[in-house]
Amino acid sequence: MRIVAVVVLASLAGACATGDAGVTAAAAPEKPDTGKWKFERRIDPITGATATTAWLEISTYEFLKGNYEGDLQLMCFKNQPIVRLAFNLKVGSDKTGSIAYRFDDNPGREIKARFFAKPRIIVIEDKAEVARFAGELAAAEVLHLRVTALTKRGFAAKFPVHGAPHAIKAAYAECPLPADPPHKRAGA
Repeated sequence: MRIVAVVVLASLAGACATGDAGVTAAAAPEKPDTGKWKFERRIDPITGATATTAWLEISTYEFLKGNYEGDLQLMCFKNQPIVRLAFNLKVGSDKTGSIAYRFDDNPGREIKARFFAKPRIIVIEDKAEVARFAGELAAAEVLHLRVTALTKRGFAAKFPVHGAPHAIKAAYAECPLPADPPHKRAGA
């Protein structure tokens, strides 16, 4: 009888320690769907402000039928939202290069951007253009990019941008985008 009582008490004590056997533990909250986006959070050593950069990498795109690397970054620079594209080849200059993009199967558009030929970087810095880009990016799965230059042969790149809403929110938290980006009218 003592053995049975000890076993029953041990079972009850075990049930109390682990909770009711009929109740399951709450599932951990789901993390946001970030797709292939990577995040880097930094604290400015001077101001103490926190800033996050979100980026995607691509390992291949076509340039004279070769394979190259590049990345797309969303970030704040001098308290302004920007889109930064970096490649491992020369991309032209402000006077000799142009950039166009489209998301998924939506109509494409040619935009103004600043080219840095030596560092091989293109920056979209106009706030309205960054807001338009981010607005379209938020609902997209794929970014198609075309860079043309008078001095170099152009190239096309394709970025898988799934999960962008979290990247946009994180990257532009410290330098918010305009609330309602202006849209061009058809034919304007």
